[in-house]
Amino acid sequence: MAELQQLNEFIVKNNTKRTIKCTADGISLERFVNICDLPGAPEVVQQSLQSPVSELRSVASIDNKTIESVIKSIVSVLVTNAGLFVTLEQYSWLARITVATDLLNIPQRYDSSLVSRLSSTLEALELGSYNFSPLVINTIAKHLIEDVPLQDVNLLYVIKKLAITNSKILYYVAVSLVFVGIEAITGSTKSQYRLHTVDEFLKYLEVLNMEHLHSERHNLQIIYQLLKLLSLYENMVLVRHFGKQQADLESEHNCYANFFRVSEQQRMTFQLWLEKSSSLVRLSGNDRDVDYLILADLIEVDMLPLLDDVNPCDDLI
Repeated sequence: MAELQQLNEFIVKNNTKRTIKCTADGISLERFVNICDLPGAPEVVQQSLQSPVSELRSVASIDNKTIESVIKSIVSVLVTNAGLFVTLEQYSWLARITVATDLLNIPQRYDSSLVSRLSSTLEALELGSYNFSPLVINTIAKHLIEDVPLQDVNLLYVIKKLAITNSKILYYVAVSLVFVGIEAITGSTKSQYRLHTVDEFLKYLEVLNMEHLHSERHNLQIIYQLLKLLSLYENMVLVRHFGKQQADLESEHNCYANFFRVSEQQRMTFQLWLEKSSSLVRLSGNDRDVDYLILADLIEVDMLPLLDDVNPCDDLI
């Protein structure tokens, strides 16, 4: 209860800045161009992109339709030459461009099918045994965080997008990015860009006594982002893998099976933490407070019911 009391104090003291943002900011066209310029693309692709990327640099002198046309040409080059991305450096470069294209924020949003085409191209690249390489996960996650870069709601958006792809390696990267986000909020350790076991995940709940948040004097945006990260992990790992046998986990995740083993005790520990957090939210808000409704819905509508759905006790009843 001490942790909840500290969080309550934090909420009360910062009551004047209760404005939660749920939509990703995206990235600027300038940032997108800088990502295109990063080393790592196959030489043929680099040469083919020189002209369209150079055109984007003169953004002040081109209109939105031209920007969309140039983006289409860039995507076309990448899709056409997908077979040339055969090294880790090249794959990581393509992953960054794919994420950057999805996040690109321009006045007139271009056709969303462009993002779908590029994402499908990235997903289709066969990595074989490299799907289970810690080095691959580390490299891609690190490059996304540092070069896009990913933080705040942009990070939440990208984790969700990567988690629903048909790619094992991108799913593992998404799970790893959850911990990068949690570590950025708690300030506990510098991220190692890797998978974590469920026990390691629960240890973060032990240190989430909100002391860091209290000292930061930030608004409820931080609490929202933390809960969203926990929600993403709940969906990707706790609910998806709860009750699976070891043989099934090994068949699905090979050497990573232990990172996705979820016990009933672990499920209950997370559920108890959520229930305490839910009680605090109910005490600290009202039905006219939009931020309160966002946090309450996140816990009570999106998160707790999922755990109830996998509760083995319900089956006995």
